[in-house]
Amino acid sequence: MKKRLIALAASSLLVLQPLMVTQAASSDDIKQQMSSNQDEASKLLDQVNAMTKKVADLQKQVKDKDAKIKDEEAKIQDLQTKLDQMSTQIQDTQATVKARKAELKRQLRSLQKSAGDGVTGNVYTDFVLNGSDLADVVGRAFAVQKISQANQDALKATQKSVSELKRLKSDQETAQKALKDQKSQLEDTRQSLVVDQKAAETQQQALQKEIDAHAMELVALQAKYDQAVAAEAAKKAQDEADKKAAEEAKQHAANLTASDDYAWPFGSWLGTEDGGQFGHTTGYPRPNDYHDGVDFGSATYGSGSDIHAVQSGTVVVSGLKGDGLGYVIVIKGANGISTVYQEFSTSASDAYVKEGQTVKVGDVIGKLTGSHLHLGMTKQDWNQAVMHSFDASGGWLDPVTIISGGK
Repeated sequence: MKKRLIALAASSLLVLQPLMVTQAASSDDIKQQMSSNQDEASKLLDQVNAMTKKVADLQKQVKDKDAKIKDEEAKIQDLQTKLDQMSTQIQDTQATVKARKAELKRQLRSLQKSAGDGVTGNVYTDFVLNGSDLADVVGRAFAVQKISQANQDALKATQKSVSELKRLKSDQETAQKALKDQKSQLEDTRQSLVVDQKAAETQQQALQKEIDAHAMELVALQAKYDQAVAAEAAKKAQDEADKKAAEEAKQHAANLTASDDYAWPFGSWLGTEDGGQFGHTTGYPRPNDYHDGVDFGSATYGSGSDIHAVQSGTVVVSGLKGDGLGYVIVIKGANGISTVYQEFSTSASDAYVKEGQTVKVGDVIGKLTGSHLHLGMTKQDWNQAVMHSFDASGGWLDPVTIISGGK
């Protein structure tokens, strides 16, 4: 009874395996991602600051150009006012010239009347010669000379004023054109600056969006990091618990001994290979998560080791089989239990028994040259049971419990 309890406890511990989980990024990996994120965000921030300065500089340049354009417009307007005044002065002076010419005509007509009958055909000469006496002639000559000189001086002065005004107006118009050209250049430069400013602002906004995206990613990474740290702490605790359970299972397994009617296939019990336990295990990589026997690994029991008969009986199957079974030996005992040895080799030379041969418990029946020996036990005929290798309907029994408990 004590052996059975120990066997059951060991069997229960051996089937405990950690659930398969999806490989997740470690906290160190996430921390590295966070560091990279912060480095990239820092670089982006430097670019944003540089772009902000560029935008401010462009705005200042645009403002300066606006001030200069306004100044040029004021100068142009001032010149236009002066041009308007000059145009008025030119018109007034031209009117004065016209009036002066009209006055000369009037004087000539008056002299012509005073001259009487003309002798020389020259109004001024005839006017002088028609004097009543010498004194009158001299007086007339002096008067004519004075009037003629005054008219000439006045006319020349007026015409000079007109010419000077026209010259000044031309100079003002030239200056105004230069100012307009300068204003046009300033406006072109300003427009170019505005285009550059808008482009810089667009780039600034794009960079800010990238920074915002990095900030959101950093928040997500922080949450992921916290989860990873918690998961790693939980895994560490689980690993410690699993290690403790494994040590306890190993201690129990060390106490397992075969009953009088059975023997271990390699002479002693050292445990099964990872994943080689019997029965249903959640996450086990087989259909229905089911394993129809136990696996004794060559890494534990040694490649080339002799395989011993677990129980006495008759060899009912001995030969190479397909579907990855390799060489299969089936020995049926008097108790109706068939013991199955498979996957230990793919060569007939590693099997030492033939069908119909009788063997005793502990006899050497073959040699382990594969990665492991799969040992199964069933109450059914093996040819039927093998059709149900992935579920309990094959009548499969736990070899560890049978061998250690004797039933």
